[in-house]
Amino acid sequence: MNELFKVDKLDDLTREHFSMACVAAMTEEEELRGLLGVPCGDDYLLWAGEGSAKVEVRNWSRMLTLFIVSKNGTWLTSDHIDGMGAEAVIDEAYRRFTVAKPYIEHELEKAFTPVKLKEGAVKSWTENVEAYARKVKDFVKECDRK
Repeated sequence: MNELFKVDKLDDLTREHFSMACVAAMTEEEELRGLLGVPCGDDYLLWAGEGSAKVEVRNWSRMLTLFIVSKNGTWLTSDHIDGMGAEAVIDEAYRRFTVAKPYIEHELEKAFTPVKLKEGAVKSWTENVEAYARKVKDFVKECDRK
């Protein structure tokens, strides 16, 4: 984790910081990483706050990746920004940061919260899945005949 462009306060994170970190990330020599062996550069940490809150950029397979996480670990963005000139990529990364900024230092409710199943729900579903699969197969056969 490279902290060369890290700031202490979220409000101190300017477009200039983004510009320097993005250029550094994109010009750094890549190495193969991860499960798929994707060529990546170092993570450039721009800011880290309480809990899991952080803002960072990386060269991921020659695309700039912006990664922003809220205080309680909710991913606000993990985007690859590509297909435009260098200045446009930096502008877009900074624009996405400014959109996410109000939410970074908060504990956000997860978009998909676990749902408690009623007692017997799984058993009911597994008992009915065979009948449902049969209906789907019959429907497909009927469509094939037409």
